[in-house]
Amino acid sequence: MFKGVDVDWFAFNNLNAVLHFASAGGLVPYFVDEHISELATKVLSLPIVSPEVIINEDLSNFVSLPDQKSFDLYVESFLNFARRGLFSYDKSILNNYESPLYYLVAAPSKALDRKELSDSLLSLIPQTILPINPLIHQQVNIEIYTK
Repeated sequence: MFKGVDVDWFAFNNLNAVLHFASAGGLVPYFVDEHISELATKVLSLPIVSPEVIINEDLSNFVSLPDQKSFDLYVESFLNFARRGLFSYDKSILNNYESPLYYLVAAPSKALDRKELSDSLLSLIPQTILPINPLIHQQVNIEIYTK
């Protein structure tokens, strides 16, 4: 359904954190549905709860950019989600639709708890819980959620 389309999709983890993933046109979990475009807009309208964010210090292991300007442009969308309290991931292997790997780009200094979301926003995010601890897992594999 989303093959070749870069979509932002969302999930929760077992610590009640809200996770953001940018698909880069690649594989997304089975629970992502057609309401996904509406969801990203609503999430980005949330207030900033974490003005200070943490950029993954190992980012250069996952993405290679020619200069600082390119780097700044690349991380900006991930920082926008992290400022709203979400842990923000990008696809690890670009141009490989089947790859289920994502890596952490940016983390909030203050995480948004799913209990802080409005009922209307909460109802748009799939209730599947991913066993991901962003403080431990810089790279994650979503393969079991794509079958």
